[in-house]
Amino acid sequence: MKNILFAAVGTAALSFTTFTASAYEPYTSESGRFKVVAGADIVSKYVWRGVDQSGASIQPTLGMEVGGFFLEAWGSTTFNDRFKELDVSVGYGIGGLTLAVTDYWWDGEGMPFYKHYTDSHLFEGTVEYYFGDDFPLTLAWSTFFAGEQDKNSEGKRKYSSYIEAGYDFSIGSFDFTASAGFAPW
Repeated sequence: MKNILFAAVGTAALSFTTFTASAYEPYTSESGRFKVVAGADIVSKYVWRGVDQSGASIQPTLGMEVGGFFLEAWGSTTFNDRFKELDVSVGYGIGGLTLAVTDYWWDGEGMPFYKHYTDSHLFEGTVEYYFGDDFPLTLAWSTFFAGEQDKNSEGKRKYSSYIEAGYDFSIGSFDFTASAGFAPW
């Protein structure tokens, strides 16, 4: 009976939480100027900016950085369906400031790869500032500036935006980020 109760409580807890397991191995050249990052997260639920996207997923990342400039590809796919999303970001970071542009494409669940390329992409600009290790707060503002899906019923651009604040902290040997975000319009 105890095993059944433990299994029921464990299942209920997992259905209300998101678990992430990560494996990232950065590569840095001897000069320290060129870095490649490859990895993958396994998540119990994929939620993007408060919107449920899918259940358990694997989310691979491949990126490179040189002299503050970066290029990154990120994807998400469920375990029982085709891929869900593929994003490509390019940007520049100096000090705590990062400027980036991302091409979001997530119209692909159950569809052939990049089938609706021209009408299913959104392009977003992001400005982010990290205050540093002494005060590990990150503030970010992101706005969609192109793409057919960010238009109102009259066909005018909505410039949908998202603002987020995140604070990094540790408890024992575990690292956490508490974050909150909202869409002002």
